[in-house]
Amino acid sequence: MAINAETRSPPISQCPSVKRGRVVCVDIASKKAIAAARTVAGIEAVNLNDAVGRICARPVLSVLDLPYFANSTMDGYALNRQELTEAGPWTLPVSGQLVAGAAEVPRLAPGSAIRIMTGALIHNGADCVVMQE
Repeated sequence: MAINAETRSPPISQCPSVKRGRVVCVDIASKKAIAAARTVAGIEAVNLNDAVGRICARPVLSVLDLPYFANSTMDGYALNRQELTEAGPWTLPVSGQLVAGAAEVPRLAPGSAIRIMTGALIHNGADCVVMQE
């Protein structure tokens, strides 16, 4: 394959993925993205409905913490790590399950773990979540 000395990438006609019509070579795609990029010229306030495709000039901050409770950012097992006093590995019984939006929160039994799903309330007795993906 011949390499274009100016761009250091194969000519577009020789890019194998172009022939299949599915994707573009990384070198070519990055050059196209850089060519399409524009410097932000100014800042203006617009209605949210008119902001599609625009760049936000400053961080958007909420006056409320949402959710307003500590929740799990991952699926796993919630437990109280201070109960793990001896050297591991540890085996804990699973005393319940917590899902996001659950009306009832099962009790974290001493020396146990609770199966927890992303978004679920972290139980008052638990202070960490061991991830399971």
